[in-house]
Amino acid sequence: MSDNGVGLEPVRFEAFCTTDTDYKITRGGKWVGRLLWLDVFEQIRLVSIFRDGERAFRRSFVFRLQSDEQITEEDLKEIEAAGSQTGTSITFCGLRGSGLPPFGGPDQI
Repeated sequence: MSDNGVGLEPVRFEAFCTTDTDYKITRGGKWVGRLLWLDVFEQIRLVSIFRDGERAFRRSFVFRLQSDEQITEEDLKEIEAAGSQTGTSITFCGLRGSGLPPFGGPDQI
């Protein structure tokens, strides 16, 4: 899944990393949807391009349910700003057993 929004710039990334935040509460968002992902998938890989002034950055990380750090493989690099489209891509990996019944099984997804 991907979008062409502003990307996970520092303020949005900090909100993503906070379990209970009111960052988007004025627009009806509660930032709990990402937690529901982990009920259905083992891990989620995110890649996000965002701008800071004239500079562009690529942030990538893995989000998974585990007892210690839920965000791993975090990487932040400055990239060539010219032609860099902002946005975020999300890849859902490893369908959990709890996610199978609504879909009828992995062969039907």
